[in-house]
Amino acid sequence: MAAQELSYEFDSFEAFDALISGWDTRFDLLNGGDSRVSLRQVAAPGFLLSDVVMRAASLQQGSAPRGMRTFALPLAPTRRLIWRDYNVGANSMLVFPEGGELFALTEDRFSVLTLSLESELLEGCLADAGREGAALLSEGSALAIDELARQRLVRQASIYSEFQLKYLQASPDDPLVKLMEEDMAQALVDGFGQCLYDQRRLPASAAARLVRRVIAYTRQDFSDVLLVSDICDAIGASRRSLEMAFQRCLGVSPKRYLKRERLLRCQLALLTEGEGNVSQVASRFGFTHMGQFSSDYRALFRELPSATLARRRG
Repeated sequence: MAAQELSYEFDSFEAFDALISGWDTRFDLLNGGDSRVSLRQVAAPGFLLSDVVMRAASLQQGSAPRGMRTFALPLAPTRRLIWRDYNVGANSMLVFPEGGELFALTEDRFSVLTLSLESELLEGCLADAGREGAALLSEGSALAIDELARQRLVRQASIYSEFQLKYLQASPDDPLVKLMEEDMAQALVDGFGQCLYDQRRLPASAAARLVRRVIAYTRQDFSDVLLVSDICDAIGASRRSLEMAFQRCLGVSPKRYLKRERLLRCQLALLTEGEGNVSQVASRFGFTHMGQFSSDYRALFRELPSATLARRRG
């Protein structure tokens, strides 16, 4: 398969989810506002580079490309990024676990470069990184790296992807081109390997872990109305602990987050269920004031609930 470059501008997370190559994802808005997404991908055998810019704060769940190992480098200065159980800063490298699980809470205007490589390319890197470095690669971790190391990795990934597009695609059987491709791939792998060898692991965040547990619970609980007290009982945490964790990680209260979750369930019901009008769906998920419901719905999804229902009916 020859290298391919794809560039898209999406108006919504739904369109982005449907077309991002190699990833199995679900992206949800955390707040209202501009939900446009910019995506550039370069795909080649054993290599997938994804450069993503999101204008709205988001909850990201799913998995990275299967059969590959994935690394992520936040590109823009970030005030708030929760990745798995870590509170992440700008100068960091995210090492996805072996299964590729994705869980992230991002702020608005979030920018990230992800690179997925075939596992075989990393075998030498694992040997050089030692037992601890290999464990980091297997389990997944967030590592602190210096600015020069981050810039070098971004530059190497960019050079390698451009080489794939301009030279390897034009002359795939040229021995000199193949040799240059192997050298650049090794340099890229060595850069990640050095960060693994340094083992500057970021400390896990108890607040991030608690928020992640709450979100996992809300996605498994199919009751129509979610209450903070029910969640506290289910996961064995105090209301104060939840309040502090959500404010630290998301800047919102658990009650506000659950309201957004109920709005998401309303949207899904309006888009997929064959029966019921807007007021019936809203009442089912605990919204009793239709004027306020419509206002909150429009602030989050940039359309009235009646417009969502009309889209389903065609």
